[in-house]
Amino acid sequence: MHSSARSEALMLANALLLIASAASASWQQITVNSGLLAVLFPSHVSTTSDGRAAFTDAQGNLHVPGCSTGPAQFFSATGEPMGSAPVASSGDFSFFVDTAGGATNLLIYFSGGGACWDAATCVGSALTPNSSYLRDMSDIEPFLDYLFGGLAGLNNGGILTSRSDNPYGAFAKVYIPYCTGDVHVGSNDETYTLPSEFLGQAIDWSIHHRGFDSLLVVLKWLQENRPSDNGKVTVARSSAGGYGALLNFPVIRTALGGQDSNYSIIVDASNGVLTDGFLNAAFGASLRDEGVWGARKNLSLVFWSVLGADANSLWLNVLEAIARRYAATRISQSTAAYDLDQSYVYMTMKQVDAGTYDPFALPDENELSQTVLEWSLKARLTMIETALNVSNYRYYLGRGQGHMYLIAPPAEIFPFPTNDYFAEYWEKRFNRIYYTQWLYDMLNNPRRWRTDWKILTCFPDCR
Repeated sequence: MHSSARSEALMLANALLLIASAASASWQQITVNSGLLAVLFPSHVSTTSDGRAAFTDAQGNLHVPGCSTGPAQFFSATGEPMGSAPVASSGDFSFFVDTAGGATNLLIYFSGGGACWDAATCVGSALTPNSSYLRDMSDIEPFLDYLFGGLAGLNNGGILTSRSDNPYGAFAKVYIPYCTGDVHVGSNDETYTLPSEFLGQAIDWSIHHRGFDSLLVVLKWLQENRPSDNGKVTVARSSAGGYGALLNFPVIRTALGGQDSNYSIIVDASNGVLTDGFLNAAFGASLRDEGVWGARKNLSLVFWSVLGADANSLWLNVLEAIARRYAATRISQSTAAYDLDQSYVYMTMKQVDAGTYDPFALPDENELSQTVLEWSLKARLTMIETALNVSNYRYYLGRGQGHMYLIAPPAEIFPFPTNDYFAEYWEKRFNRIYYTQWLYDMLNNPRRWRTDWKILTCFPDCR
């Protein structure tokens, strides 16, 4: 999008967001700044050398909530990237709450939006129209009105809407945007250097991987403002946010209290098909290596016994560790059989590992087709093995290539096909179980066998 068009789009998005907020009168924007930190963490607030508001936790760790910033998009009218140096984007961060009349039941929704873990993904891709991650809140604003049920209609927001056929319609909701490139688990600033071979000049940029730091502010706000800890709590998200929902669950569970049986987790379009190179870069190659995201120190001891696993078994081990530690908590996982977006990210990881990733080149369709099949097999095997090993886990494997079931961002913003939260259903011999039915029974039907919350799979007919 050209700069003038992008400015107009953002102005329109802001206007629509205000209209949507006025219409629902329930969604509120909570801006994370020094004033809010002073209220939530009195006597623990400070300012970094570059002027960012920060706070110190009980263990003495410094946290700097905010967005990654990073390069702005620079490309010509024909879509070709330009070689000019990047400029700073805003590091401001906000989260959004729908108090739903003081409801005690709570949905915490982690937004997704890719990831970055090296110079090519963090700097190079951000200089193209197809950045591998979202850098600041302005990247997120154009579809907030869709998600919150504004002028574009109620369906796009899916699980975030107040529709009566949404099992979460009457829940209080917290929407946590994602603008740090670290699947909501980072606490580090990392400087990346894009080699001159790409644009004729080397480009240095410091990315703020501070997703975990921002989450801590959200959790502290909930501790201060949630009316009761006796209600149900569901931690959910699609895509990159699904990793954050699962990896941060122990921290969320400790912060919000209550009973394990009141909690549930929805991991949507986050199947953990990864590469060893990605894991070593992002999370570190050993227990003493924090990786570029600085995430290891943020992860619960629940995961420490599995962090040495390779890419083929790590996500399986993470799912099983959560399921066994919180045996009364129900875990749902959903994905389309041939998710194009997850396959594309997996292809990028493999190319980065091989040193062949070029952020300025169009993807090879044959390579992507082959990767889709490889990704699909690995994703299905992990879900099957998880279901065999733990009893409080179910998966929903749907047909097609769509990405995400919980929400559906507009097609003009999100380049991959998505699924319809309200229309999606599993069918076999004329027996239809809608995805919303499946989630309703996860929440409300305690029976183990006579329930719609069971393994539903399209395999082998997943076209």
